[in-house]
Amino acid sequence: MLLGGALGNMVDRIISPTHTVTDYVYFYTIHFPVFNLADASIDFGVLFLLISSFRSGTERSDDGKGDPK
Repeated sequence: MLLGGALGNMVDRIISPTHTVTDYVYFYTIHFPVFNLADASIDFGVLFLLISSFRSGTERSDDGKGDPK
């Protein structure tokens, strides 16, 4: 997801005549900042990466030595 979002923004900058990333998602009811699908992919990719980094190594074996599985 992270790489896909970064590549999406890069392609948008290369192909766009103004060399900018076009933002197109706007929530009228909550006035959240405008973003595009590539931005959302980058955000969720970073979130999943952080969650997986905190979760890895937390499982312990039953022998009591604390060695990760």
